[in-house]
Amino acid sequence: MIFISKRINRRSFLIYDACLILYMYLVGFLMDVVWLGLIFSIFNLFLVAVSLSVVVSRLHDFDRTGWWALLIFIPVVNLIFCIMLFFTPGNKNKNKYGEVSGKYNIFTSKDVESLK
Repeated sequence: MIFISKRINRRSFLIYDACLILYMYLVGFLMDVVWLGLIFSIFNLFLVAVSLSVVVSRLHDFDRTGWWALLIFIPVVNLIFCIMLFFTPGNKNKNKYGEVSGKYNIFTSKDVESLK
């Protein structure tokens, strides 16, 4: 997917989620202004696509397909699924989705070069 490496580790996933939570608190404080609410709503649509990409990349670290991301939409199962994403280490070896992920690799240099 766009801007996402094939595999991300737990640390990168937790950093992404922490940034997402901070963003949501910021939006909560600024939603009183109507025109800002519209801007944030449009940006949130983009953010949903990026969030799903990050979940799929984390699943690739377990050697699972992206279809497993659909578990997010099932009540109660999504809580267990998110706990698994946060706390279960990925594969230690290369799998069909690529090499073992390094630190902070949400954006890879290959992704940045493709934008030029």
